[in-house]
Amino acid sequence: MPELNGERVTLRPLEAGDAETLLTIHRTPEVARWWGQPDDGFPMTDEPEATRFAILIDGRVAGMVQYSEEPEPDYRYAEIDIFLDPAEHGRGAGTDAVRVIVGHLVEDHGHHRVTLATAVENVVALRCYEKAGFRRIGVAQAAGRNYVTGEMDDEWLLERVVLPPKDDASPVSPRATMKRIPARPESAMTSDRRILLISGSLRAASTNTALLRTLVGVSPAGVRAEPYGEMGKLPHFNPDDDPVDGPVDARVAAFREQLAAADALMFCTPEYAGALPGSLKNLLDWSVGGGETYGMPVAWTNVSGPAAPTGGAGAHDSLRAVLTYTGSVIIDSACLRLPLTRADVGDDGLVADPEARRRASKALTELARAVGT
Repeated sequence: MPELNGERVTLRPLEAGDAETLLTIHRTPEVARWWGQPDDGFPMTDEPEATRFAILIDGRVAGMVQYSEEPEPDYRYAEIDIFLDPAEHGRGAGTDAVRVIVGHLVEDHGHHRVTLATAVENVVALRCYEKAGFRRIGVAQAAGRNYVTGEMDDEWLLERVVLPPKDDASPVSPRATMKRIPARPESAMTSDRRILLISGSLRAASTNTALLRTLVGVSPAGVRAEPYGEMGKLPHFNPDDDPVDGPVDARVAAFREQLAAADALMFCTPEYAGALPGSLKNLLDWSVGGGETYGMPVAWTNVSGPAAPTGGAGAHDSLRAVLTYTGSVIIDSACLRLPLTRADVGDDGLVADPEARRRASKALTELARAVGT
């Protein structure tokens, strides 16, 4: 079998020398939670029906992806599974590996449909698969073992279907067809890294919002910073309005679509009553159910001035706690303390000070590096 190359990973057929590294990764708590303990013969002989590739990042074995095939012509499809070194989560390698193996199955094996299943709680995997173009088609009840509790848990069923357009009689490359069913909005299918900017303030003249607005214009090459401005329109969070397999409010769905299309998040928030503003906590609560921020690189900028003796530490301690709970990857090197006052904001609503702009741009660059920019 040939090696398969993606933007960030190389997939190579397994070699005997991969076993020790893959066993070590398999036994990490983050992987064993979903895969259980490895069977005898793993990874070379325990599942003879599966075709397996080592995932290489910069020449180092960092995980494994496998597929099995249904050859019956009337029901032809392939099924995939993957695990990745937890140290590589949130960097796009898993999504790239899934895209590469799906391309191989479509282009080289002639499949039009690729399926997979993942535990409903495995939001890291779900985010990876949906970024690679898979869509949820249903929930299988009590379908897989929870290796922590021992109970049988529900699983999401997902598929990626690749069909040539019916109105085009000319031959079409399946790999080209895949691009017509993007995993993310078309605006996000570029080489740029998209960073979603979220202000924790609803105040019209907020210095927090002003700094994020300024970031749009000082983004480094290869980075597209986009503000999210609908926080005040989100409904009050209620778990009853966020069912596992049902629709959510259109405003919440739109917010989650923006999260799913982002590569990273940058927050800038004031402190209210010693903690996060309630409106921002409400936004974060709505982010949990979709799982979009799990494994996503995040950072924040602190603009609290002399009037805030703690420098907004209460807000950022709260933000750290929430983001850790939701499984985001906090990039401390991109978190910035940049005291500003309203006098630092010009009539155009932007921060004019060159040093402040330079430091803000540098923080954005650090965050972008966490997603491979």
